[in-house]
Amino acid sequence: MTRLLRDIKVLITSGPTWVPIDAMRVITNKSTGLMGQTLAKQFSNAGAQVTLLEGPVLNSIEDIEFNVKLKKFQFFSELETLFKRSLRQKYDMVLHAAAVSDYELKKVPNKKIRSGQKSLDLKLEPTTKLINQVKKISPKTFLVGFKWEPKISFSTVKKVTASLFLKAKCDIVIANTTANNSYTGYIVDQKAKQTIQVKSRVTLAQELIQIAENRFNTQE
Repeated sequence: MTRLLRDIKVLITSGPTWVPIDAMRVITNKSTGLMGQTLAKQFSNAGAQVTLLEGPVLNSIEDIEFNVKLKKFQFFSELETLFKRSLRQKYDMVLHAAAVSDYELKKVPNKKIRSGQKSLDLKLEPTTKLINQVKKISPKTFLVGFKWEPKISFSTVKKVTASLFLKAKCDIVIANTTANNSYTGYIVDQKAKQTIQVKSRVTLAQELIQIAENRFNTQE
């Protein structure tokens, strides 16, 4: 692949986050991190300077092979710290593909909750929306948000992506699904004026690389 994005700094988040419910147990999600890894490999191959913030996935990326700067995290709080610190380094582009926990325990006990109880009530409260911090910390960064849904179609992408444009000020949003064990994604620009459908993570990455090339080469 030609070096389309030479000297462009790209920050990618990937995988799940953990939130603790006691000293031993966590709440998490089923994200594999495959999306973020695919993006990291493809953008690195295109010449970008890639930093990948990767959560607790089963198979981690081979960062040396793909010339990616890899930073690992497990808990939401760790990602929050890494993410905000990284944004101050003024990345040209942020691809926020991590499946970030939306809720956390209001108060986490410092010991293990004993088993054998008839019921267990957990009081959860919303976590900080990390994607909403990007433009506040780094206003000129080109921001790509991701929105996973159980089902998605051309007729629903505008509705499911609206809040990411409104609140996070995303430049591009990817609405995607893995229904029926196959990947479908929709690349949506601001105000849903244009929507591109893709059928694989690699194709999505290549489309985003083309978008990035058009944007940053035009600015030169």
